[in-house]
Amino acid sequence: MVIGDNGTNRRRKEMKAFLWEHRGRLEARQFAPYAPGQDPVEQVWTVMKHQRLANGCPTTGEKIRAGVRRELGWMPAHPKLVASLIRRSELLLPPIR
Repeated sequence: MVIGDNGTNRRRKEMKAFLWEHRGRLEARQFAPYAPGQDPVEQVWTVMKHQRLANGCPTTGEKIRAGVRRELGWMPAHPKLVASLIRRSELLLPPIR
């Protein structure tokens, strides 16, 4: 499943061609632009901002990027947490195993 916010990069001809080419195995879902409650990625950023990176005080842009990269590394090791973040979004999706 491909989930997008209907932004301009999702409407590009390359993306449309990719989705058409893989239409038998991919389903595309879109949510309204400017609808952070429907965007599952917003749930991840909320956890990052308020829990994982809450008490840090990076002094440079590179330190911010390094911290975000480091903390995003926890996602593959915690698939149940990631699934729960997706479920918490307001986007209507089929059940996640």
